[in-house]
Amino acid sequence: MLIKRRRRGAKLFVSLLLVVWAVSIYRQYLKSANDIANQWHYYLNPLEGTEFMNMHRDMFELTIDTPDPKLIGEGKDLFKPRLKKVRHFDNNIVLFSAVAGNSSSEHIWDTIDIVGWENKNLIRNTYKCCVRYTSGEVQSVPATRIIWSNILSNMSAMQFVCSNLTSRFGELPEVATLEGRNKKCHSLFDWYLPVTFAHAHKNEIAVCYKIAYGSLAADDLLSWFELHRRLGVTKVLVFTHDLNPEATRVLQYYRALGMADTVPFAYPTDGKACFC
Repeated sequence: MLIKRRRRGAKLFVSLLLVVWAVSIYRQYLKSANDIANQWHYYLNPLEGTEFMNMHRDMFELTIDTPDPKLIGEGKDLFKPRLKKVRHFDNNIVLFSAVAGNSSSEHIWDTIDIVGWENKNLIRNTYKCCVRYTSGEVQSVPATRIIWSNILSNMSAMQFVCSNLTSRFGELPEVATLEGRNKKCHSLFDWYLPVTFAHAHKNEIAVCYKIAYGSLAADDLLSWFELHRRLGVTKVLVFTHDLNPEATRVLQYYRALGMADTVPFAYPTDGKACFC
């Protein structure tokens, strides 16, 4: 009899623990849902109350009314990249960026990655990278092509990887472009891309969202940002292209918090590539 009572008591105790655990989880769920609902309320009604980041009214109006401000709060709307053509190739190659990166922790800025688009008809072409260094010297090195996408378009997204010849001597690359393998590097440096340097930040997490465009749902974007914020992400880089107004307001909020940096993105089909 005593054993049965103890068993019943143990079962009751375990049941109570499970109930308490379930109630606790449910409360956490309600709290998270309520937090997101409250934040969403402030996105839709941004000028209500002081809870909205204690932001100065003039600063918030700048956030809403200025389509592409260069600095909002502590987040940035980075300058729109200028697409560059490649000499001798008309509009068949359009370059977006050149980034000096590290192949390993022991080799600093020993590669230069040039990203852009190439006409599918040129897929068998071979290229070299032309790089001007801080000394003014121009050097060339073979470019290795990596195909990133092959969608139903005449222009395929490409990455061209080049070795940085002076990485061991400390001389830094300033600008870079592509040229046909058998052609000489030209000195029309307006056609070259500025080289950006990839810097590591210790004890921080950054995420690249790639491209937010078109009819992307604002509530999905909100949930995505909140998830990553709670995971400890401190910076998100987002490229934007023709994004709808509701989702744009969400980005403006996180940009004002300093969590998001946005870059207006242009495609080569937009007709905005230049040599200048």
